[in-house]
Amino acid sequence: MSSDEKFWIAFWALAAAVAITAIISVACVDYSRTQRVTDLIAKGADPIKVHCALSGTDMTWREKQLCYGLPQVTVIQQPGTTIVQQPHQ
Repeated sequence: MSSDEKFWIAFWALAAAVAITAIISVACVDYSRTQRVTDLIAKGADPIKVHCALSGTDMTWREKQLCYGLPQVTVIQQPGTTIVQQPHQ
């Protein structure tokens, strides 16, 4: 095997490793977020308010329209605990 072939094999192996790492990272973050939402809803929080609070700036145009005008909810996350504070009305 020539040095040129070795280079390309190493290059594509590295590219594949980076792609696989990125895919696994995104999947883990998505699972974690979904689990937090599920836990908060199970504790009695309003699903739409929880979604709006945890989405932050990562929302589509439709989600922004849905969340616009809702009272702001504060989410406090500590190791092993997530607390949702509703505003006083």
